[in-house]
Amino acid sequence: MTHDTAPTDALVVDDLALLLFDPRTGAVVGDGMPLFHVLAGAVLIDLVVADRVRLEHPRRGLDQVRTVGGTRPETPVLATAWDEIDRKPMDVYTMVLVLGPRLRDPVLDRLVERGHLRREPGRGLFRVARLAEADGTRRRDLVAAMRDVLVDGAPPSTHHAAVAALLSASGQLAAMHADIPWSGEVHTRGKKLERSAWAATTAGQAVQVGMASLIATNLFTATSILAD
Repeated sequence: MTHDTAPTDALVVDDLALLLFDPRTGAVVGDGMPLFHVLAGAVLIDLVVADRVRLEHPRRGLDQVRTVGGTRPETPVLATAWDEIDRKPMDVYTMVLVLGPRLRDPVLDRLVERGHLRREPGRGLFRVARLAEADGTRRRDLVAAMRDVLVDGAPPSTHHAAVAALLSASGQLAAMHADIPWSGEVHTRGKKLERSAWAATTAGQAVQVGMASLIATNLFTATSILAD
C-alpha cells in the first residue's frame, strides 16, 4: 500500500517537523542541533523546488545559495530564509548555521496554525506551554508513507523521498522506532535515499547539497568539541 499524495501546499519542512514530533511525549525528536540542521536542509529544498533560490557550483569551495528573480515567497517561514539569502548570498554550510537555529519555533507555530498540533497550558512552577497532537491525520499518513518507503522499500514520490532522506540524515530514525520500526534495512534504505538516482531532480539535488552541508557542519562541531 502506498501513501504518495501530499497536499499541494505541503512543505518538506512542515512534514519533517511533524514526523519528528512525538505525540506520546510532546517532545521533538532530535531537538537541538540535529533538528536545526535538518530544518535548514528542508527549507533549502522547499526554496529550490519553489524556484526561489538557486545553487551555484563554484570550481572550488562549497555550493553557493542565491535568490532567484527577486520574488519573495509568500509563506513566512520561507520568506524569512529568503530575505536572509537575498541580503547576503551564502554557502550551504553558512546557511545551515545561520538559518537552522531560527527555524524551530516558526515551523512548530505553523503546525499549530494548520491544526496539526496544539499548545496546552504548562504544569508546575513555570507553567511552560507544551505541544500536543491536535488532528493527527496528516502525521498518521506521513508515518504510513515513511513505513512504505523505509520499511517495505516502496518507491517514493519526490516529496516523500526528500522527507525520508532528511529523516535519515538527522540520525534520529532509530529513536523513532515506535512509528518506523528500526532495522539495518531501514538504515540502508535511508542512506540510499540520501544519494540515490532520484537526486537527478531539482529537489534531489538540493537534498544532496543539504546532506553535504549537514555532514560538514556536524564534522566541524565534533572537531570543535574535541579541540576544547
